[in-house]
Amino acid sequence: MKLLKTISLILVTIYLSGCTSYLGKFAILSTKDVDMSKQYEKMKEPVEGSAATHIIILFPTSLSTIPLFAEATIDAMTKSGADFLENAEIETSAFYIPFIYGKFMATVKGTGYKLK
Repeated sequence: MKLLKTISLILVTIYLSGCTSYLGKFAILSTKDVDMSKQYEKMKEPVEGSAATHIIILFPTSLSTIPLFAEATIDAMTKSGADFLENAEIETSAFYIPFIYGKFMATVKGTGYKLK
């Protein structure tokens, strides 16, 4: 019975130590120069990219979360071949098992456009 209580406490702790945040919606998002006077075509499928940093014991593998958003955007654009994203949404999620392991993730979703 004591083992069941211990396992339940660990699972509740893990569940409560994670969170997800919606950072916002961007009209246009890109990590490279975009000449808006040129013609672009809308891609058929939604574009999505992600990036993550890990926390090992107490030490993050990256000191800042800002490059993570750029990495997620680059991932989305590279996978799809898009030049920019329209109506892009950025979400973050994280979890942490105290003193063992954690992960901070950024996800970018949007409509891709590429040069005609």
